[in-house]
Amino acid sequence: MDFSPALIWAVVGIILTLAEIFTTSFFLIFFGVSALVVALLKYFLGLENLAIELLVFALLGMAGILIFRKKVLSSIKGKDGYTIDRHQQLVLSQDLPAHRDGRVMYQGVSWMAYNEGSEELKQGEKAIIVRTEGVKLILRKEKI
Repeated sequence: MDFSPALIWAVVGIILTLAEIFTTSFFLIFFGVSALVVALLKYFLGLENLAIELLVFALLGMAGILIFRKKVLSSIKGKDGYTIDRHQQLVLSQDLPAHRDGRVMYQGVSWMAYNEGSEELKQGEKAIIVRTEGVKLILRKEKI
């Protein structure tokens, strides 16, 4: 099977863009888009110089990060971390010691969690999501 260089750039772009879902760093998305732009340039303009392709890829990716990353992050992140699930309640499926990492079930999915409180969270107790940091939930005991 013969893969054209434009197709390879497109596949790299799609993989990088999809990988962003798992990292939430907002770096890979810009390089994914830049790889897709290079694929389009190769396909429609017949770009055939690998050095220029790599230069366009790198410059577009870095420009995207420098120009848009801060804007994208500030639109979904408050001063206390990502605000998507902030103040949501969950019931602990296992003990979570104070100032320690562990795992919790939230919305049917196992998440990394950190207990930022000064007391242990016990299995069956209710906790509140204070914020998220990447893919980690920051928890505190619910005040009764």
